[in-house]
Amino acid sequence: MYRLRQYFNNLLILQQKQQQHCFSHRDTNGDEFIGWIPVDKIEKRFMRSSGPGGQNVNMVNTKCQIRFNLNEANWLSSRIQDIFRKRFVRLLNKQHDVVISSDKSRIQAENQDDCFKKLRALLLECNKELLNNRSPTRQDKAILDYRAKRAAQRRLYTKRMQSRKKRSRDPYESI
Repeated sequence: MYRLRQYFNNLLILQQKQQQHCFSHRDTNGDEFIGWIPVDKIEKRFMRSSGPGGQNVNMVNTKCQIRFNLNEANWLSSRIQDIFRKRFVRLLNKQHDVVISSDKSRIQAENQDDCFKKLRALLLECNKELLNNRSPTRQDKAILDYRAKRAAQRRLYTKRMQSRKKRSRDPYESI
């Protein structure tokens, strides 16, 4: 359980990370992934898990495997699908089915949640790449120029302050 101070520190860090995004807006023509996965269009299978666990492993189907055909996934844009194909070839089989499995827990529902979390994380990575590869607009370029000027000003200011600090230590300066 978080203490209140840790919670607010984490919240501040999260806000700072969101502000570091250099683009002013997300103009991807509706191609971006918004985080919604239609559960009814994804096939779920449950099977016996491997590894230690005694009788529970031999009797209960706790391992979860989710799969869907990437070509037929109309809930994903074609650009996200292309990025997914390039980055995560190891998850695709010959029929272009994406297969993700989990057997971390002894509880079936937790393994299913873990599979969907993995899928969402992979799709958000593809979305991040889509956003980073787009060409910057005039507004984006203006923001980047402004940030570069501010960084140069801060750098020169710290150099000046460092120089003054060193000069103030010089014993011959006051003579």
